[in-house]
Amino acid sequence: MSIQSDTLANQVAAETGAEEAALLLLNGLLEQFEAAGSDLNKIATWKQDLAANKEKFAEAVVANTARFGTTSAPAPPAARDAKEK
Repeated sequence: MSIQSDTLANQVAAETGAEEAALLLLNGLLEQFEAAGSDLNKIATWKQDLAANKEKFAEAVVANTARFGTTSAPAPPAARDAKEK
């Protein structure tokens, strides 16, 4: 895993909620993609890194929810809103 990906995975795992972790992950990946710009070699490397490490990123998101006694992600906002009505 690249240093950037390791750092991002560690930051995601340290988040206190699944939603925050997922948002951090998506924003981090977007920043990496934007940093690659139009350099096809950087884009190819980013794509390979993402493909090779997608499970580690997913585990990082789940890691923080497991710490707080749940293994399932919270319901999406639309589902929560429907239950409240």
